[in-house]
Amino acid sequence: MKALAQLVNSSDSVLLFPHSKMDGDAAGSCGALCAALRNQGKQAYIFCDEVVPANLQFLVKDFITNDPQIFEVPGLCMAVDCGDVGRFASRKDVFLRGCRFACLDHHENGGQFEAMAEKGDVKGIYFGHDHINSFNGNVRGIDVGYTQGAGFHIYGPGLDRGVRIISLKNDGTFITYDRRYRDLVGKKVKEKFRFAMYQIMPTNVYEAFYRVMKFFCVAAAITAVILLINYFK
Repeated sequence: MKALAQLVNSSDSVLLFPHSKMDGDAAGSCGALCAALRNQGKQAYIFCDEVVPANLQFLVKDFITNDPQIFEVPGLCMAVDCGDVGRFASRKDVFLRGCRFACLDHHENGGQFEAMAEKGDVKGIYFGHDHINSFNGNVRGIDVGYTQGAGFHIYGPGLDRGVRIISLKNDGTFITYDRRYRDLVGKKVKEKFRFAMYQIMPTNVYEAFYRVMKFFCVAAAITAVILLINYFK
């Protein structure tokens, strides 16, 4: 939310995009947000190119426009109650004219990646927090990658803990790679016992549950074998 607030605060003009066939969620969210933006001194409109249902018009009638040139270049285009530009396909071109993009939605797919891929000016997106992988690949022209954990006081990929380096070049290209503990330091670890414990501990609840179930299944199987042996003696 802080990132969204920064986007809004740095934009003088905001164009809101509800999904096609607007419902109460979209109309109420857009109307309330547009009112709040105007109260902050922003130029804000809801861009819609279809007839709003009569029972919802009171929510948006003071804010709605069907003029695609209301802003030559909107400072911020925001999808509201909608995470996929395909859900307002007839207005997509106007959305992509924006200087910045945001999505305010409660559905699973936020649609930000689709918007960035279509815009074509995003070179790479990188994430951390997964601790154990540094996967990297190209998806729809965007370089996408994880970065493994670097610290030794939590679980991680053993001696492959490390950091991701992104080297930008003057011609707009870049290279990215990870540098790992084993390559920079070697195999020496100060707290060997702690390091060994973090290597065998489960990394999440699901893995812990799986290990517990596996233990009880093996124990049950061993018990059954022992009972059968004793029975047939």
